[in-house]
Amino acid sequence: FDKLMPQVLAFSPDGNLLAVGFANGHVKLLRSSDLSEVCGSRDSRDPVTHLCFSYDSLYLAVAHADRCVCLYHFCRRHNDKHYAMEWLFSGKHRSHWWAIVGLCFSGPESDKLRLFSVGEDRRLVEYNVLQ
Repeated sequence: FDKLMPQVLAFSPDGNLLAVGFANGHVKLLRSSDLSEVCGSRDSRDPVTHLCFSYDSLYLAVAHADRCVCLYHFCRRHNDKHYAMEWLFSGKHRSHWWAIVGLCFSGPESDKLRLFSVGEDRRLVEYNVLQ
């Protein structure tokens, strides 16, 4: 990762992945066993401020300093069993006027998976996560 400055780290609940958010907006997913890169993306030029995996390790939420939340899903492209499982971009949304200070998913006790963000603007936002 030459010339990349890490900002934030998060392990997946199953312990298999390490997500790394960088100051230039890049996000990289690494295997925790050998730190080899699984995939990477850049959906903002602003620094990554928060990373959060869902309890089942199938979703990754990313918050950037531009007040946007991005969602990635580990699934098969087009839900076709002929495609391999991969991390796919699900969406991006700006819900806050001020900086995001918290990001989390609901737990397994919830009837459906939900994503929440809270900002310095004192707004709690719930995002629909379709499974």
